[in-house]
Formats: sequence, C-alpha cells, structure tokens
Amino acid sequence: IFLGAVPKQGKTSMAMHFALKAKVPVLFFTLEMLPEEIADRQFAAFGKVSANKIKTGNLSSEDWHKLTEATGALADKPVGWVKKAGLTVTQIKAMCRRFQAEHGLGLVIIDQLDKISERSLQNENRSDTIGRTTRALKLMAMDLEVPVVCLTQLLDKQVGRRDTPRPKPGDIRDSSYPEQDADVVLFMWRPCFYWPEEHKFQNKAEVIISRQRSGATGSVWVRWDPGTVSFDNLVWTEWPEVDW
Repeated sequence: IFLGAVPKQGKTSMAMHFALKAKVPVLFFTLEMLPEEIADRQFAAFGKVSANKIKTGNLSSEDWHKLTEATGALADKPVGWVKKAGLTVTQIKAMCRRFQAEHGLGLVIIDQLDKISERSLQNENRSDTIGRTTRALKLMAMDLEVPVVCLTQLLDKQVGRRDTPRPKPGDIRDSSYPEQDADVVLFMWRPCFYWPEEHKFQNKAEVIISRQRSGATGSVWVRWDPGTVSFDNLVWTEWPEVDW
C-alpha cells in the first residue's frame, strides 16, 4: 500500500493515525523524522494538546493532566518504532521477523520510500532502482503476510501548477513502479493548503483511493486538526460538495 502526498500535507501524521488506531501489533519505521518528533505528535494527538505547547513546554496544569492520561493510553499500544538511517528492504524485513517472533505483527509502516537505501546496480537509473525496491517490499508483505504501508513523495511542482492541485495517477516522484506494483494506492491532500480563503475546505483533507486491486476506487474526507497536527473522522454530512 502506497500513501502519497506532496510535502506539508500530513503524510506522517496520517501514517501515525493508522498505527495508533490499528488493533494489531505495528512496526513503524521512521526513516525521516526523529523519534522525539514522532513522540510529540503522539502526545498531541492522543492528549488533544497543542503541538506547539508541547514543543515549547508552555503547558498548563490541565495540559499536564491530559498528557498524563495520554501516556497511559499510548503505553498500551502495541506499536514498535524504528529510527535507523540507511536501511535496505532486506534489513527492514529482518527487523520485522524479529518483532513478529517477539510480539506478533499485523502491520508495517515505512516513512518513506525514497529513504530506503537500495544500492543502484551498474548502469541502472533511479526509476529502476525504485522498481526493485517496490518489488522487494511487495515480496516482503507476502512473506510476512501483513499489510505494508509505504509513504512516498509526489511531484509537488507538477501538482501545484494545476488549476485544481488534486493528486492523481502519475504524480509519484521519480518512478511509476510504485503504482504498478501496489495493491492499493492512496493519495491525500488538504485543499485549504492551496485555497486558504475557501471556507468549505477549512480543516478538511481528502484521502483518495486511486487504485485498489480487489475493490472500488473513490475518496473519503477526514478532519484535519492543525493544533494537534492530527486527523479524525468527519461525518459525511460535513463533506464539502465538489465536482472533480
């Protein structure tokens, strides 16, 4: 499963939402953000405390109470976090095997594709290297028998130049292989990032099911909370009316 978005749309926050809401053991590879940053986002999302307050330490007594409760809730989550640069798919798979043997495993999340360090073969271009990586990830998912969600960047300049900068097939950066190899391709965007004056899009994000091998395509809208840098459910009656 690939989750793609241009920078600053909340890919990591969405992936963290997947991890913390899953009721199975999860192994999350954070190849881009620091564990401390991930931890702050977890506390903000679960404690409903401003991420900026946590970052600056400007916390009230009520904030501390919320964070204490969030600590207990997070401690019960069967989520493992791995922060190590330069990992190959083979190394990621070995870590998954160990985690699976010790804790069980129901979901793997990798943030993100271009941070996986597969060595390029002689005379191999960047696109083909990514193709070998995506095929290796698919084989890993089949061997482990769990979903593997991998985040990926989109061509932000290409997307941003459109009249409607909504992600679509062909937007994944550097290679078309992720879309070819995936069972599911998800895109996400926040229209208010581009159209801040459009009230109907305020604090809303669209998750687009662009490809699904065994199901339908379409999209759903979710609520974006900029204060806690997190996502939440949005009842369908609040979905914006759009014609794209």
